[in-house]
Amino acid sequence: MQAVAALAGYELRETTDSRGAPAYAITRWNLARVLPDLGAVEAFLERVAGPGRGT
Repeated sequence: MQAVAALAGYELRETTDSRGAPAYAITRWNLARVLPDLGAVEAFLERVAGPGRGT
């Protein structure tokens, strides 16, 4: 998924939220969005990269 994010102009990093649970930060142009799981990352990439590109 990191490659798909990169092709869409985003950086995807695995991180943790404030409770220490795994989370995924996706950034572009110094703006970040923290997503709770890979399903949410896939849905986000489907919206920004186009259908079929989320995986």
